[in-house]
Amino acid sequence: MLSNRWAGLVGAMLVEACTGLSYTFAIYSEHLKQTLHYSQEDVDGLGAAKDFGGTVGLVAGLLYNFYPPWVTMVVGAVGHLTGYGVLWLTVTDRIRPTYGALCMFVTLAVGGGSWADTACVVTSMRNFPMFRGTVMGLLKSQVGLSGAVFTVLYKAFISPDTSGFLLLVAVLPASAMLLLAHTIRHFPTKRRHDDDEPPEAMLRFRFAYGLIVGLAVYLLGLFVLQSVFSLGRVGFIVGAIGMLVVLSLLAFLPVSNKLLRGKGKARWVQLEEMPANTRPGHHLWPGGGQAEADQRGERRQGGGVEGGSAGIEEDERKYDEAKSSGMYRTSETLELLPFPPESQAQMQGKRQSQNEREETPHAILRLQWSPSRETATSSSSPKRTVVSPCPVHSLTLLQSSLTLNFWLLFFTLGSGAGTGIAIINNYAQMGKALRVNRVEQFVGLISIWSCFGRLGAGYASDLFTRRGVPRPLLLAMASSLMIVTLFFLASGALLTGSILVGLSFGAYWSLVPAVASDLFGLEHFGAVYKAVASALPFGALILSAKITGSLYDQEVVHYCKSLGGDVGIAKCMEEHTCYGHACFAKALVILGGVCIASISAAALLTWRTQKFYRMKNSVVQNDDDEDEGGID
Repeated sequence: MLSNRWAGLVGAMLVEACTGLSYTFAIYSEHLKQTLHYSQEDVDGLGAAKDFGGTVGLVAGLLYNFYPPWVTMVVGAVGHLTGYGVLWLTVTDRIRPTYGALCMFVTLAVGGGSWADTACVVTSMRNFPMFRGTVMGLLKSQVGLSGAVFTVLYKAFISPDTSGFLLLVAVLPASAMLLLAHTIRHFPTKRRHDDDEPPEAMLRFRFAYGLIVGLAVYLLGLFVLQSVFSLGRVGFIVGAIGMLVVLSLLAFLPVSNKLLRGKGKARWVQLEEMPANTRPGHHLWPGGGQAEADQRGERRQGGGVEGGSAGIEEDERKYDEAKSSGMYRTSETLELLPFPPESQAQMQGKRQSQNEREETPHAILRLQWSPSRETATSSSSPKRTVVSPCPVHSLTLLQSSLTLNFWLLFFTLGSGAGTGIAIINNYAQMGKALRVNRVEQFVGLISIWSCFGRLGAGYASDLFTRRGVPRPLLLAMASSLMIVTLFFLASGALLTGSILVGLSFGAYWSLVPAVASDLFGLEHFGAVYKAVASALPFGALILSAKITGSLYDQEVVHYCKSLGGDVGIAKCMEEHTCYGHACFAKALVILGGVCIASISAAALLTWRTQKFYRMKNSVVQNDDDEDEGGID
């Protein structure tokens, strides 16, 4: 029972909860700066090297199809342990690598997590091809929460030993990757148990979403209590135990469907998730009319509808009652009425003609109902065949990189999320410039709200896409929210800024992989996804190290000179610290301009793909009125 794709999803979620530790950089960046006597530009250079670790995952994506996913997990664990281990040895003065060598090991540390992320994301996307946005929301929300989870562990058991925190993030995630590697594997999706059909699958997804949202709210409450009452170590120990208990509830996901709906008998499902020809009051038999409805009533002997006009009236009454709540109480099984052979042939012909008109291969969900009339009279449900939404011809990395859509997506991520990572990497220094202590609190809040951003964007993107709304439109909305974040940070509102940067930055990591799989397919998704994700380290290098860091260093010089006196200037330069709103003012203005460029790129990508998403939705919904083409 536990050896199924749901158990694999649980394993992937737990591993992903250990792969977002690059976002905890603010916890130990100031410690690195003081211990190793680095300038702010040097520290931001280490931050950029950390972000370049994501490009290491490109190799994992290219090689993903050549060996089982567990191999990728093991390689990731070794890289993670080695990189963070060297960083811990450095800050504890056990070794003294050069600055360049330290940057290389920081890249290796985060690269190990990127390898594990590749295995989790690609495997889960292939195991759940019908729920891409939802699955990405679950996985990436765990990445977002990882910073808060490890911050709580740090405050409970290690604080204020920052060096000990580096040892924790070196050992614990690597151990989790090795222990859970066997759960990250492919499961067949062509034949599915009834529990894996869309209505039942959504019950499981809602259970998982509820757990993650509950964990995020729990952690949020913990940090709010810390800010109001200043919890001591005992308070955080109690909080950490509760957090681990909530995380352990994920183990019930593989069996949660039976727990939620029970065995057999009637159950409640969402009306919109029921196949059209099983909804009460929806007589969608091709050709329509009373005669066909009467024939349906005769065929469904013993199925809950007695037939004729009385059966139709009963159906309509049930439908009217269900419309207000969106839920319908079904029998033990959903009996599917197959389309007549001639109608099935017409539908397949329409789909074939639509595929021939596509200018770029893409992913479309195809639902086919068994054409056998004999099944309709059976007491059991007819067989339902689900064809995977993989495109007929997925694009390779080279083919994808030759399209304008690839580079628009690349630029949107690099500029939008790059702005977010520039803010996150410098949050400790922003807090110090405004004389705000306890930067760990902001790291935790950023992680928690990043989780909400990932969950919300993943779920909303699937919801909007089913209605024909282009998924890239949500990328433009995320970049717009990032601009609002910059306004709050410029005014010194660090608390509000941490919430908004978490929401907007997290949204990218649910949206970008889903958009990439939509436009370029799943066959080579590992390589394409990591190639697009490599935009972030380039954005971080330019926006964080070369712009934000260098401008901060210039402001330090101006601030120290304003103090007057040789002794005061010398001491100020030695501490290399700037105080006041002006320290990051210029950088925030430049980042705002970059976000405007990100919005423009996302808007252009939305315009270029709107026909594609409308057509995709029309095929899923069997919309006979829609005849638009593919991607321009």
